[in-house]
Amino acid sequence: MVTSKSSMNGHVRTGFVKTQGKFTAVYQREILEAAGVTKIVDGDEHTFEYALNLLRGDEVLETVDGFRPLGPGRYTITGELKILRKSGRAIMDHRTGERSDCDGALMLSAALAKELGKRVGPSTEEARRRGHAGTAKQWAELQATRMPKDEAKVIWQDTSISKKQALADMHGWTESTAYRHFKRRRRPSGRPKKRKKSKS
Repeated sequence: MVTSKSSMNGHVRTGFVKTQGKFTAVYQREILEAAGVTKIVDGDEHTFEYALNLLRGDEVLETVDGFRPLGPGRYTITGELKILRKSGRAIMDHRTGERSDCDGALMLSAALAKELGKRVGPSTEEARRRGHAGTAKQWAELQATRMPKDEAKVIWQDTSISKKQALADMHGWTESTAYRHFKRRRRPSGRPKKRKKSKS
């Protein structure tokens, strides 16, 4: 859905919203509308690239919390940023005024910090009880940079590619972790089944 509101001075400002857990598109849209953004693209229904194609002239795409609506996770965010670079456009965080063409590294760091905060892992107390101080933090960092589970599962179960290639494409996943989550890859052995001898 793309919502548009007329502006008093005729200037069009375009925004992009997308639900990321409790960080809903509805909440983001309310903030952008209150700030005077006149056209808002809902990323739950349209692609990020679609929103970029609506921009005209030197217009930038406005968001709430910088790159956060491009997620979830580092893999997805960086994928969308490749599309952004290719388009020659820029994202602006309407709250801070930071722009991707000037403050990209800072904005990416902030988005990933938000991702770290919402990932679920063992608590620090539980980690200490296990005798591994710092495990909770390391778990959160791993989860933020690892390819989402549903995407990794598709690659792991694709038996048209080798296990080595699958793991290379599954950013942040190890062979043991993949086996634990997805079990064995069901690649046919290629050996014909032995026929039972018929009784004469």
